[in-house]
Amino acid sequence: MASDSKVAPGATEVAEDKKAVEGAAEEKTAEDTKATKKDKKGKKGKKGKEAPRKVDDDHDDHHDHEDHYNAEHHDQEKDNNTIHRPRVFSVRPQLTGTTSAVLKKKAAEKQAKQDEKDHNHIPLTEEEKESKRVMTEASHKRMREKSKEPAQACYNNGLGLGLPFHAETGEINLTNRGLKSDIAEGLSQVLLHQGLSDPPVGSLHSLVLRTNMIRFDGCERLCNSLKYDINRVLVYMDLSECSIGVKGAKAVGDMLKQNESLLEIRLKYNQIGHEGTAHLAEGLAHNFTLENLSLKGNAILDIGCEHLGAIHFGSLIDLDLRENYIGNHGCEALAKGFKGNRCLRRLNVRENPFGDEGRWAIGGELLAKKKKYWKKQKEKRVYEGNEYRAPTQREKDLAIPKIDFANLNIEPRPVLAWAVMTECPKCVCTIM
Repeated sequence: MASDSKVAPGATEVAEDKKAVEGAAEEKTAEDTKATKKDKKGKKGKKGKEAPRKVDDDHDDHHDHEDHYNAEHHDQEKDNNTIHRPRVFSVRPQLTGTTSAVLKKKAAEKQAKQDEKDHNHIPLTEEEKESKRVMTEASHKRMREKSKEPAQACYNNGLGLGLPFHAETGEINLTNRGLKSDIAEGLSQVLLHQGLSDPPVGSLHSLVLRTNMIRFDGCERLCNSLKYDINRVLVYMDLSECSIGVKGAKAVGDMLKQNESLLEIRLKYNQIGHEGTAHLAEGLAHNFTLENLSLKGNAILDIGCEHLGAIHFGSLIDLDLRENYIGNHGCEALAKGFKGNRCLRRLNVRENPFGDEGRWAIGGELLAKKKKYWKKQKEKRVYEGNEYRAPTQREKDLAIPKIDFANLNIEPRPVLAWAVMTECPKCVCTIM
């Protein structure tokens, strides 16, 4: 019995050490729990004191869809040489189910059929095509060699502004620097060289000249260079508040007929008017690359809307027409543009003086387009019978585009609208 009550040597010390370790662990766990609760409480307090985020209304035109656009607020830029990183890739395949190359090919085939029908086009022979190609390459080579030294000089002196500007610079922001049209001379040489260089030299894909008086002559120089962007480098250009006027808009329209690189152009507050809009529409009809265009504050009026509706908005995905004095007639013209359009996904017509008739015109056209699609599906189901396959959600979204009107209530005319408002046949007054 005495032998059973004896404790092995060192066992007491081991037990005491074990208890000490367990006690220390419990104390540490309690301290961690307290610290965690304190941090959570502090975060809640900070969250409660945090000021609400200010929404920039001028940013509404610059893409709210997470997968569609990836850019920061353009009006909150700092006055330095770097800006937000704009989107450098096309979102057309994801949103419209097609590419600019496919659109261009279809337009060429359509034009060829029309020319053949009108008998006003004689196709070139192989020898003529080869001769034209050789002449084009020779012209590009001369322009490439001519622009090499001026472009290198601009890289060395930082465009004459002392900026850290070199061939690897991808983005440059010259917002509100009091620049004149002479700045466009150096930039045009840089754009021309990087567009024609072989192998490619230069990576400037974003150019912002906002709020600088470059006027139409500076705009014309830049656009003449962008006609030859063979390497497809520049994708974003902001010429807002640059006083380019109607002549500048004409230069942009002529450039769009040849340029295949630009994805977004901003031309806000440039006194373009409906005449400049006509020039832009002429260029958009032959361009299959540009996706975003902002014409805010240019007083294009209802006549400008007629020009845009006549070309069915070209291949644009996002169009900003705020503050352009658009009335009900302008909305009717825009509604006609939806008939043959499958690309547009966002149209911002806020801050314009149209009324219910304008909203109903756009909404009615969209509803008619939807009904026409389902009528065709019904006929197809009757014709194919058991072999008919219902369209997928993706196919329906591509055939009946869901257009974002920037929180504007767009709807077809209510069924009982005639009971609410009728027009007097003998005069233009309205009887409630």
